[in-house]
Amino acid sequence: MVDARRADVLKGDRSSTVHPFPNMEPTLIKHALFVHLEAKPGKEKELAQFLRASLGMAHQEGTTPVWFALQLGPSTFGIFRCFLR
Repeated sequence: MVDARRADVLKGDRSSTVHPFPNMEPTLIKHALFVHLEAKPGKEKELAQFLRASLGMAHQEGTTPVWFALQLGPSTFGIFRCFLR
């Protein structure tokens, strides 16, 4: 499972400048967060569903241009998130 908000990187520019929203000026992403999650035995599907549902919440936040939910193993998950402020 990999979900992400749309973030178009400027062509030819290898910095962290992105266009997270169509009507916004290019912004430098200054902060990111990676959260490692380990599901309890038998709760793997429940955690995966929770992460899928969380994408909607991330879309509502104006300061989160990049949000990924990852399944790294049978019971290992993660969230990677970038912030504009």
